[in-house]
Amino acid sequence: MTNYASSGTEYPGSVRKFVTKIHRLSEIVYHMYHDFPVLNRVQCEMGLVLFPFNLPSRNFMQSLDEDLSEVSNEMEMFFSQSSHAEHRKLGDDLVQRLESVEFAFEDIHTRVLKLDPVRLNETLVELGEAEDCFNTVLESLLLNED
Repeated sequence: MTNYASSGTEYPGSVRKFVTKIHRLSEIVYHMYHDFPVLNRVQCEMGLVLFPFNLPSRNFMQSLDEDLSEVSNEMEMFFSQSSHAEHRKLGDDLVQRLESVEFAFEDIHTRVLKLDPVRLNETLVELGEAEDCFNTVLESLLLNED
């Protein structure tokens, strides 16, 4: 990512806030591979992970997911309202950086679910409940159209 601090362009405080938040989230996500070696595929394949192992807590994972979603939503709102071309370019770069952090987080989340059958079952139940709710709302919308 371009070093925006040294580019000589003065960006609004919101942009600096996004850069800081993305950097902080990036550090947290990428450091998880060090904190939880079982999440590191290479170490697992080499047999370097000892059992029993620790996994990130549910609350930590949920909080991190919420933080990523919050930053994504804030950035989308801010950059959709910006008409300055340079801000749009910066927005594209920040979105790309955030997407790479989100991708790494999703990879970690998938590995955690594969390693913890209880969490996997809970997640599947939540998805089933969400699907039921969606279907109920969809049915009521379709009935209202008739």
